[in-house]
Order: sequence, then structure tokens, then C-alpha cells
Amino acid sequence: MTLTYTCTNTQTHALKSRLVIFMFACSSLFWVTQAKADIVQITPIDFGEIAIISNNAVSTLSMDYLGNLSFSNAIRIIRPGSPGEYLVTGFAGNVELSITTQILGAVMNPGQVSPEYPTLASLSAPATIRTESDGTAVIYLGGSIQTSGSGNNGFVDATYTASLQVTINF
Repeated sequence: MTLTYTCTNTQTHALKSRLVIFMFACSSLFWVTQAKADIVQITPIDFGEIAIISNNAVSTLSMDYLGNLSFSNAIRIIRPGSPGEYLVTGFAGNVELSITTQILGAVMNPGQVSPEYPTLASLSAPATIRTESDGTAVIYLGGSIQTSGSGNNGFVDATYTASLQVTINF
């Protein structure tokens, strides 16, 4: 049996002259091969609020699955984000689950014409997790977003979306 789980990715930003503020969260698509297995989103990936003071060089915001943040170049953190948290149920107790991730849609699409788009550059997840005795486990997901560095600061005020896939093998 294959179980597919999708959540909405909401990322908004407000343009303030040449300062852009973003709030990011990533959508996800999960595949689990196990009868009765389920995944419930507790919280989506949230990259927080950031300011992009210039787009003259590629700038990156990274958050690992433990919530450690780093940023480069013209990104400034206004409000720190948090990793996505997903509850996995329906597995046997005390088994190791292997986790792999894949970005399905890197461009964070605002659903309208925009001169600039941030991209989901990478994902961060533990390689393995172990289920509790009741067959549940929690997966934490992080990732990186980046600007193009094109010199164009034209990010539109909109909700952006991106897609990713998490595969659980046991």
C-alpha cells in the first residue's frame, strides 16, 4: 500500500521599499509503504520572517532539521522559523525507518507573475529514525531557500508554494 500525504505550503512576504520580508513554509508529499501507516502534519516547515536587503548576490537561509539557522549575504532574520514536524503512526514498535527526501518543485511559485522567485534549494532530515514501542515516530524537516542573485529585487507580495517528497523505508 502506498500512502500519499500533502500539506499546503504557505509563504508570504510584504514589500517595504527595497526590503522584502518573507514567511516560508513548505508543502510536502509523503510516500509510505505499510498497511495502516499514516502521517499527520503537526507543523509545516517555517523559515520565519526574513529581510532581503539586496539581490545582487545569491543569498541563502538554511535551517537544519534540529532548527539551527544560518544565513548568508543579504538575508537578515526578522523572526526565526522552525522545522516541520510530522507524526508517523502504524509501524511496528522499535523499528528503524530510513528517510530520504526529494525536492519536486524547487521554484517557490507565487501563483502570479513575478520578476523574482525564491527557490527551495535543499532539504534536511535525519537519515533514520526509530519508532517508539507503540509504533509512532516524529520526523523533523528543515531545508534551505535561496535568492537568484540576479540584481532584481522584484519579489511580489504573494503566497508562494513548493513541493517536496519524503520516502520512508523500513
